[in-house]
Amino acid sequence: MIARQVSLGVSHKDAAKLFSCSEFFVQSTLKEWCSKRCREILSYDAPLMIGIDEHSIHKGRKFATSIVDMGNHRVYDVIEVVVLIKLNHF
Repeated sequence: MIARQVSLGVSHKDAAKLFSCSEFFVQSTLKEWCSKRCREILSYDAPLMIGIDEHSIHKGRKFATSIVDMGNHRVYDVIEVVVLIKLNHF
């Protein structure tokens, strides 16, 4: 829950108040969550088939690109796009 709140833009200080804990606990919880998530992502096998989709986040001003492992039905990444990216070399 702490990681979710911080990912939504809640500061460490505000998350600590929200969950009635110390800022150190919030920081150590986030570090543990990030470490666990990184190990999980690195343990995935290379996908045989990927899907790439672009979608608008904010009425045409901000865009995101989703990269999905189509074989395992798993989201690999969602990237906020500020500059147009060419995928010609793929």
